[in-house]
Amino acid sequence: MYDSIEFNSKETIKQEVLAGLGIALITAHTVHDAIAEGRIATIAMPGLPIVRQWFLVRALSAPVTAVSQKVHDFIVQNSDKFLPVMPAPRR
Repeated sequence: MYDSIEFNSKETIKQEVLAGLGIALITAHTVHDAIAEGRIATIAMPGLPIVRQWFLVRALSAPVTAVSQKVHDFIVQNSDKFLPVMPAPRR
């Protein structure tokens, strides 16, 4: 029996947890629907959630075109809508 296993696919990890085969440290957006449906639950732990920073980048050698500026503006204006708000952990 394994003490831990590492998978390459977030969906595989989610399916293993849904099957009752253990617990996982996984990104919230991967399991948001399963949590909202009550099929799995989060565990309250010190240091969690881990909050990541996201960066919008471009090559310095690439010109800023009208289209790339519109994409930039859209992402900046809607950045709060890209990741789901997670339900509170169940105890």
